Amino acid sequence: MMRQYIIGALFALLVVLASVEARPKKKDPRSSHPLCRKVRPQDQSILWPYLCMSNEEYAALGQRGAAYKALNNPTDLDPIILVPGLGGSGIEGKLSGAKEPHWYCSSNADWFRLWIALGSMVGGYIDCWYNNVQLHYDPVSNTYSNSQGVQTRVMDFGGIKGIDYLDTDLFGAGITATAYFAPLIKDLQAVGYKPGVNLRGGPFDWRKPGNPDGFFENMKSLVENTSAINNGKKVHLLGHSMGNVQLGLFLNSMPEAWKDQYIASYIAVAAPWSGAPKALRAIISGDNFGLGAGDWFSLVDPLRVATIARQAGGIVLLTPEADFWNTTELVKTPTRTYDVDELSQLFVDIGSPVTAAILKQTDGVLSTIKAPGVPMHCLYGVDYPTEMHFTYNNGFNNKPEIQYSEAGDGTVPDISLRRCLDFQHQQPEPVSVKEFDLADHMTVLNDEELLQYVLSIISR
Repeated sequence: MMRQYIIGALFALLVVLASVEARPKKKDPRSSHPLCRKVRPQDQSILWPYLCMSNEEYAALGQRGAAYKALNNPTDLDPIILVPGLGGSGIEGKLSGAKEPHWYCSSNADWFRLWIALGSMVGGYIDCWYNNVQLHYDPVSNTYSNSQGVQTRVMDFGGIKGIDYLDTDLFGAGITATAYFAPLIKDLQAVGYKPGVNLRGGPFDWRKPGNPDGFFENMKSLVENTSAINNGKKVHLLGHSMGNVQLGLFLNSMPEAWKDQYIASYIAVAAPWSGAPKALRAIISGDNFGLGAGDWFSLVDPLRVATIARQAGGIVLLTPEADFWNTTELVKTPTRTYDVDELSQLFVDIGSPVTAAILKQTDGVLSTIKAPGVPMHCLYGVDYPTEMHFTYNNGFNNKPEIQYSEAGDGTVPDISLRRCLDFQHQQPEPVSVKEFDLADHMTVLNDEELLQYVLSIISR
């Protein structure tokens, strides 16, 4: 497995070096890494998990937290648990006699980083990666399984290694372009937070919908343990993107007495409360994670990624729900259109009846999420071009024309983000809403105003 990773990493390095271009005269606020440089936030797939910090931002990690500490000198730090979104949890794999597509793929390997391992996503080795990350859905039993001989688990539940960076280099250091919660974590550490004590992570297998691998039970234990090791303090929960679907369902499942005892507040960042059309694009035509050059070359086959997405119930869960969407046209071809009530037929027509079977189980789940019953803060970006409709003029296997709305955060439209306003009328506990102008779905996590807001809630 190490041989495979080293070869892949070296190849990836050569590709990166070969693709470096002269810097534009006007400073690009996003990272100069090839993963980030050419793809606008609104054009990324919903599977795009990268924060894409600039080099200057990476060098300055923790400085804003240090400045906040110097100015405010907080001495009372409430514990907080961070829950990432779709694609934002590190997943490890273990191979035990795995049935692999090529002779050079490892069939046996102890636990290793599976998602997202850039060093494994190059050359012929990417077929090994496809096989190892693929889920298989059984509509008869309504269960998900890995490929034969593959075991998976989330990375470092309760710690931060599964949520700070989504990949590391050969020396274990986080790869800048794959930063996720890293900036927020570094700033919280600079204020005085300690990972594993009052700063913890709740990763989950985002490929699966609902309560994957006992996430609710694990989260309950994590909250109780975090409170216990912090002298009985209540715990703040901060979710990003799909992490809020998980936290919303989790909190709805817990008794009021338990929430009153253990939860200080719930901070929901960029929540797709009623789904997002981008999930449809991932399922229909996939994504290459930015590992390519225009339309003529790609290290990652978008259609292979679409195959993964089509059996990932967590992605299907995030497709727009009929209860909230009044649009009559989500997907269009030269011969017909598909509205929000026709997604099942759409999945059949793209050749994936298994996705239609998954939709039968996940449809309506988002509409069951009610007010959490705890003090809540809804934070999200606005005024970013956001995907709403897709036109496939040349078949479902090719890139669509994308129609945008100016109302959203680049990934989630405002109709979904602002659903938390409904919660204000569903519970006596306060529900605060704050919008961040021109902060997209990912970079909102690195927004200084958001950091100040969060610190004002969790520290004194």
